[in-house]
Amino acid sequence: MNTIRAIRFFDLKQARRPKIISNLLRGKQTVSTLFWGLQYNLLNWLSFDLGFNEQDFLRTLSKSVNKGYLTVKDDEYLLTPLGSQLIASVSTVVTSGFQAQLNQSIWRSNLTLAIQIISQYQHQNNKYIPIQADEQATFIVKKWFVKNKNADIITTFKDELIQVGNQLSHDDANLFFNLLVGYNEDGLTTDQFSKILMIESWIIEERINIIFSRIGQIVKDSNLSLLNQLLLPTLSNTKLTHSAELTWQLISNQNRTVAEIAKMRRIKTGTVQEHILMSVILVSDFNYHPENITEDIIKDVQALELAPSQWSIEDFNAKYGNLSFFEFRLLQITETQRRRLND
Repeated sequence: MNTIRAIRFFDLKQARRPKIISNLLRGKQTVSTLFWGLQYNLLNWLSFDLGFNEQDFLRTLSKSVNKGYLTVKDDEYLLTPLGSQLIASVSTVVTSGFQAQLNQSIWRSNLTLAIQIISQYQHQNNKYIPIQADEQATFIVKKWFVKNKNADIITTFKDELIQVGNQLSHDDANLFFNLLVGYNEDGLTTDQFSKILMIESWIIEERINIIFSRIGQIVKDSNLSLLNQLLLPTLSNTKLTHSAELTWQLISNQNRTVAEIAKMRRIKTGTVQEHILMSVILVSDFNYHPENITEDIIKDVQALELAPSQWSIEDFNAKYGNLSFFEFRLLQITETQRRRLND
């Protein structure tokens, strides 16, 4: 793994654990991963790279320590000034604007396969090799094509793509349209782009991911019927897992209690509480206030200088009585979010 690609997730002041970063990138949603992802301010990277190679990542971190880019103690890494200079030297490193509600892989397959099919259909060519796509994307696009196949589909689809391209930057539009496969067009590979642009291939690949995410947002916000049909099957209502989302909906829509949800869904109360913590972290307008967390406690914690990640539940219980770990963690999360908004 490229050194900059690995060390960019670390900070000069805050020690960070690579396991949390790996879990975030691979979309492993646990309360621990999401909580520390919030503390590291890395939640935008959730599910960014589902195939992220953790062992390769760890090997690169070890080499980076030897080169002086990182320091490590008790499996927590700090970026060094030398490492910070290395990251700053590559201005094309992509920062993540990725939205975890979007299934990036399926959306990318849907869009590129649909473009290839329309291009071949325009030239009345049915003897071609479709680009590689998984079964889900292939099913979605075939169903989409059969539903919309008519005399206007070519013109309408082209118009929608032009509208999308007009909302991309010039460089991003060039990159997107030149990677597409169509009639007598093979599209450029990541390595070919890398040589042409003299940018490392991993940066090109991440730029492409960001472009597809940006296109998804454009389509979602626009009245583009054909593209919207390809996008909708790749979206979820929230960034939550399906089970956590069910709990969130029962609280938000029906005002159910933890005990009621546990009984209804036949799951443990601890699992319901985990779902609540995930929801508070990932759903921007979701608020949850247990009775034990009073306004006085909230005012007290807002006055603390210590970072929420450094709070001690023992200290809290000595001062406020017996808060559960769930309530303590909830306070840490909400106070972290409040301070982030005020930064």
